[in-house]
Amino acid sequence: VERVREIVRLRDLLGLSLDQLCQLVEAEAARAEIRREYRQSEDPETQRRLLGQSLGHIATQLELVRGRRRELEQLEQELVSKQRSIRQKRRALGG
Repeated sequence: VERVREIVRLRDLLGLSLDQLCQLVEAEAARAEIRREYRQSEDPETQRRLLGQSLGHIATQLELVRGRRRELEQLEQELVSKQRSIRQKRRALGG
């Protein structure tokens, strides 16, 4: 239930496509498995390898989040530009 809530929260927060949401969830599931393996291992080399894998999954998640942020920033810039243009037209009309 908690996992489903987290998925819904991410979907609503980030507005990701189903494919992107699946990538995000798969990366998180892989990281959970890595954490489990890490805790069970006492071998430093194994732990280093697992940490490297975890970094790869986090990079995937960050790229999805950053991509969404870029899209939102672009939309914001477009809206600010439209707002500025309309205000200029309105001032030109004496309003």
